[in-house]
Amino acid sequence: MKHIGLVLAALVLLVAGCGDDGDDAADDTTTTSPPTTTGVTTTSVPVGEEADVRVYFAWNEYVGTAGRTVEAPAVARGALAELLAGPDAFETDIGMTTEIPEGTELLGVDIADGEATVDLSGEFQSGGGSLSMQLRVAEVVFTLTQFDTVETVSIELDGEAVDAIGGEGVDATDLTRADLTNVTPFILVESPVPGETVTSPLEVTGID
Repeated sequence: MKHIGLVLAALVLLVAGCGDDGDDAADDTTTTSPPTTTGVTTTSVPVGEEADVRVYFAWNEYVGTAGRTVEAPAVARGALAELLAGPDAFETDIGMTTEIPEGTELLGVDIADGEATVDLSGEFQSGGGSLSMQLRVAEVVFTLTQFDTVETVSIELDGEAVDAIGGEGVDATDLTRADLTNVTPFILVESPVPGETVTSPLEVTGID
């Protein structure tokens, strides 16, 4: 029931901001999209232009989608920087949190041959139990795998490769979204994001 409630809550928040085009009879369209792309790549946006990206926070013990705007060409780095900054006031009000510890710094990110290697400061693995570790890893993995140039994610700490995160030993190498099903909701709405103003007909995309 938590899965369904999360989806319904997201849709209610979206509809609250929905624009009115005067056609009350317009149909809503629900579609599903591949989990690794938003139509933005890490290389296709011209330098200096803004790109809409997603960041994934913790929401009711699962990952949930939020939206951000970052400047090209470093869209992956920008998305991660926004992730580490945490939920904004609106997202906090609707229950979004982050399991990434305060003080965690982004030391680097490299994308090559479909693999993203992200270097985070050691604070990333401080505190928290098994669920917290899984969620903080999922926040990073989901945020990076939205880009069609990223197939897998590996995490480094303070410049050193690690096999696992924390005392719980949560995997940290060659990760995909399929490795994080324990913290993936039954239906993950990825677009529109909570708080986004939409118009009719409403197209909802995500994964199930």
